[in-house]
Amino acid sequence: MAEAATRNVFFAGGQSNAKSVWGSAIASGLQASYGSSLVMVWTNHPGEPLSNWYTTGTKINYSNDLFNAAGTGLLQSQIQAIKNAGDEPVLRGFFWFQGESDTGSNTTGYATMDAYTNRFLSMLTQLKTDLVMTNDIRFTLAVIDANTNYLADLISIGRDMACVDYLRARQMEMSVLPRGSYVDTRGYTRPTDIWHLSTDELTRLGGNMAVTFTNAFGASLPTGLPVEIVSDDADGAIFPTGTFSPRI
Repeated sequence: MAEAATRNVFFAGGQSNAKSVWGSAIASGLQASYGSSLVMVWTNHPGEPLSNWYTTGTKINYSNDLFNAAGTGLLQSQIQAIKNAGDEPVLRGFFWFQGESDTGSNTTGYATMDAYTNRFLSMLTQLKTDLVMTNDIRFTLAVIDANTNYLADLISIGRDMACVDYLRARQMEMSVLPRGSYVDTRGYTRPTDIWHLSTDELTRLGGNMAVTFTNAFGASLPTGLPVEIVSDDADGAIFPTGTFSPRI
């Protein structure tokens, strides 16, 4: 009987900038330190605020992406599949690129931004409980930004740079050791609109987030098996370093 292997599991998700090419770049960047047997579970929800994942309790995106009582959450189902194969899954880390929809220049917008930290960290605490983990979930967050060449468009949707900077500060404050880390996306190219990075920049960001995570939290030894990238939707991406398994 083959000895059970440890499979390092990571989750990557968020809004529209959290594209599969970004998740793939993170997975590729993690391989040298966490092994080519790692499993990257990726999904995203364009245009959605954090409140669709978590407020004072779990919401629909949490149920679909992470965990639910039926056992069909994307992350939990992949963890169970690893167990069913006789191996030992370990959730090593959580990558997140989300928050543009949580900005707002009015009173309600600032209240939402003030709630962001507690909602995000509570979401990870809930996931720790649901997965019966003993250690806190370590994360690397992509801090949002906006292209100032599109200020008129930003204002037209009820935002301004002051509110963007306000949420950026909240994200940086919460993404600190020993639990969190971050990469600031200010300075990354957003060529066509307020929010969205180019494909090349998403790839660069994914690699930088993998390095940031590894530098912050250390590494485990490679085990030499193919990378598996699991997702709801390929999103047009190509995964040259691994296999892509769509969700059934």
